[in-house]
Amino acid sequence: MNSRLGVDEDVRTLQGKGAQWTQEMLRDLQTEDGQHILHSIRVLRERFEPEVGAKEEASGVR
Repeated sequence: MNSRLGVDEDVRTLQGKGAQWTQEMLRDLQTEDGQHILHSIRVLRERFEPEVGAKEEASGVR
């Protein structure tokens, strides 16, 4: 901890938690429910941010 910089937690601990959280999210998004959530996000983005959806489609991001 480095209280002088206002850091309350050890950065190494946060990196481990972040990596664990990322792995859990990636695993969960591979499920049927996760795919449904991603589809719903795409539909909403196409409706409310059509320019972003067009750019993603053109660049092959999806």
